[in-house]
Amino acid sequence: MFHLDPLYTAVAWVLVRWHQALTALGLPYDSGLTWTLSICLLVITIRLLLFRFFLSQVKYQRMMAALQPQIAAIRRKHGSDRAAVQRELVKLQQAEGFNPLAGCLPALLQIPVFLSLVHLLRHVANSVSRAASDPRSSLYGLTPRQTLSAAHARLFGAPLAASLPDGAGRIHALLGTVTGTHVVIAVLVLISAAATYCTQRLIQSASPDQPEGTAATVRRVMLYAAPLSVLGSALFFPIGVLLYWCTSNLWTLGQQCYVERFHPHVARQPR
Repeated sequence: MFHLDPLYTAVAWVLVRWHQALTALGLPYDSGLTWTLSICLLVITIRLLLFRFFLSQVKYQRMMAALQPQIAAIRRKHGSDRAAVQRELVKLQQAEGFNPLAGCLPALLQIPVFLSLVHLLRHVANSVSRAASDPRSSLYGLTPRQTLSAAHARLFGAPLAASLPDGAGRIHALLGTVTGTHVVIAVLVLISAAATYCTQRLIQSASPDQPEGTAATVRRVMLYAAPLSVLGSALFFPIGVLLYWCTSNLWTLGQQCYVERFHPHVARQPR
C-alpha cells in the first residue's frame, strides 16, 4: 500500500519553515495571523515553483484554440470513427509539436499539496484535546508545541482548523466563536469566487477566437460554474484550506494579468 506520509511531512516542513521565519521577524508564535501568513506563503512557494508549468499551460491553451478549425475538420471527416479521429489528432499534435499533458500539469501537481494540507489540518484539529505527550502530537515532523499552537490558532475569532459544518461545541473546543468562524468563511469563499470569476472573464476576453454553438455554451457555463463550485467548497473544508484556496485563486488571477501584460497572445502563422 502506498503511504502519503512523506508528502504530508514535506508540506508540514514548508509550513513550519515559514512559521519559524515569521516568528523570527517578531510575529507571535501562537498568533493566528502568523499561521495564516504561513499558509499563504506555502501557496506562494508552490505556485512559484510551478510558474514555468503555468506558462506552458497558457501556450498549450492558445495553441488548442488556434487548432480548433483543424480539429473540427478532422471530426467532420471521420464522423463517428473514434479510432480514426484519435489517430488524426495525435498526428496533428505531433506535427504542431506540443504535449497535451502541459495543459493540465499545473493543476495535477497542485492536487497532492492540496490534499496533504487538508489531511494536515484535520490532524491538527484532532489534536486540540490531546496532551503534548501524546505520540500523535509529533506526526509529520511537527513538534507537540507546533501541533497544539496550530490547533488553537485563530483568525478574527475563527479557528483555522474549523469548518462550516462544525457545531458550536466543536468551534468552542477550538477556542473560537461561531460568528467569527462563519464570517471568516464567508469572506474567504466570496473573495475566492470573485477571483475565479475575474480570471475566467480575463481568459475569455483575451481569447482571439469566439466559439460558436456547443463550445460557446460551455464557455458561458464555465464563467459561472467555476465560481459557484468555489462557493460550495465552504461546505467541506476547514478555514486553513479555504485560506490556501483563496490565496491560490488570487495568485492565479495575478498570473493571468501578468501573462496578458507581458506575454500577450500572438496570432500563429499557419504551417
